[in-house]
Amino acid sequence: MILIDASTCSDLLEDMISSLNYRIVSTSSITMKVIGSSANYIRTIFRFLCFHLCLDETFRWLMKFKHTNSNSVCGIFVSEALRFMNAPAKRNEAYVPTEIEHVANIVTHGLWVFPSILGLFFLVYQSSSSPEYISAIIYGLSLIGLFSVSTVFHSVFYSGRFRVLKDILHRCDRAVIYLFIAASYTPWLMLKDLEPEAWSSELCWFVWVMAICGIAYQNLFHERYKTLETCFYLIMGIIPAAATLHMQDRSGLTELAAGGLIYILGVVFFKADGRIPCAHAIWHLFVNVGASLHFYAVFQYLIGKHDKS
Repeated sequence: MILIDASTCSDLLEDMISSLNYRIVSTSSITMKVIGSSANYIRTIFRFLCFHLCLDETFRWLMKFKHTNSNSVCGIFVSEALRFMNAPAKRNEAYVPTEIEHVANIVTHGLWVFPSILGLFFLVYQSSSSPEYISAIIYGLSLIGLFSVSTVFHSVFYSGRFRVLKDILHRCDRAVIYLFIAASYTPWLMLKDLEPEAWSSELCWFVWVMAICGIAYQNLFHERYKTLETCFYLIMGIIPAAATLHMQDRSGLTELAAGGLIYILGVVFFKADGRIPCAHAIWHLFVNVGASLHFYAVFQYLIGKHDKS
């Protein structure tokens, strides 16, 4: 086994790219721009091979490519889709996803926008009292807001344009998490029978106060103290769960706990950009599963419950 020397591999890549650039000097500027960009992708991919895979086959492949007389340049069109991860973000800066991460971030939440709209319709249709209507609308709108804002933000981010709009949407994307947590608890705190004298009966308004405080903090310290911000998400998601101890009717609490556990496990990926490939998209999948469990529980055990019994 030959351990690849990174500098040697880099020199070979430079020779290969220079040769290819010489061959396409007469092509259009757009083609040269695409090829130049692809050349950078090749450097990144083979840097990964050199440092992580240590394959002597890579070295031999480069030697063969360097001495080939083929006029075809298709070999350099190695898409960035093959790159699943960039370097972790620097302190107080946002992570910049790769092409495939951008697409994955858009798709994993974009596909849930329409189902969330249907979910709001079903919840409202199933409601049979004023508290149920209010809970259904709040929770349903939070589902739509979560997936819609996330999808629009990641789409604008992927476009590489509208920097001001991207920054605003990024703040909204983080803020809507606080709203979604509060809205997810609202049906349980409004519709479940809590012990009248218990402190948990005050949580219905307190959870929204926490959401407002979280949004204010997030806007004041955007992209700063990220770990502390994540802790706020967890605290806000866990503390209201204490109200379940004072719920006389226990139906649906298993689904509520399971969904919450999935959210908590997903935070591992939420904080792993640049360390786990497509980490943010995986976080989205955890959110999708957790939201599905919670929606099922709300629809099955809270909204229109008396009509089902």
